[in-house]
Amino acid sequence: MHPCNIPFHTNQPETLLPRKQVEELLDVSRATIYRWLRSNTAFPKQIRLNPHKKKGAVRWRLSEILAYLAANPSMP
Repeated sequence: MHPCNIPFHTNQPETLLPRKQVEELLDVSRATIYRWLRSNTAFPKQIRLNPHKKKGAVRWRLSEILAYLAANPSMP
């Protein structure tokens, strides 16, 4: 999915993307996302929806993913 196809309005609350949408937006696998989290300090950190649980739902800020794409033009 191209970044321009995601609705983004600055006057609305921050848009949070589930992992599956991040995979589609960046055209990468789940494994790649988690590998980047471990080794790529520039890749946006995930947000745990329940910070008291080690495992559980996570999201990424759309604004941070778009900024990462802008800073890394070799990405799809």
